[in-house]
Amino acid sequence: MRAVGSNVKIEDGRYLAGVAVIESGLVVAEVTFPAPADRDEAGQLSELYEWVASVVAEHRPDEFALRIAEFQTIGLRTDLVRHAEGVLLAGARHGGASRVSQWSRQKLIKPLGAAGKNAEDVRDAVRAHLDREPRPGVLTEAACAAVAAGAGAK
Repeated sequence: MRAVGSNVKIEDGRYLAGVAVIESGLVVAEVTFPAPADRDEAGQLSELYEWVASVVAEHRPDEFALRIAEFQTIGLRTDLVRHAEGVLLAGARHGGASRVSQWSRQKLIKPLGAAGKNAEDVRDAVRAHLDREPRPGVLTEAACAAVAAGAGAK
């Protein structure tokens, strides 16, 4: 099974998205997309939509799995990240993904076999399912979603 896992965050005032393409425990590709800093939010989201549609069309996954953001610090702009997550899901469908799923930390614990319930435990658990460790940040989170969707080693 091939899955494209995805995650997005805001870094330096712009969207940073990452995808990890995982197939049967192999890390096939890892790609990040920093939205253009010179574009407004609508422009950044438009570029993000086109980018993810292109990545999905190129890699033709069985499933597109989004690792949703979870915020525990009051005051973070969760609405901005939610906009980008919606764009990623829509772009994945536009690119040809027939199945899409959304993964919270809580939903990742069981399929990854995490030793505990915190985010670090979940990120640590994904290593056992892959041929190599994914790059840190949005790519590790993306890999977690892809493995949970069923693309890990059997």
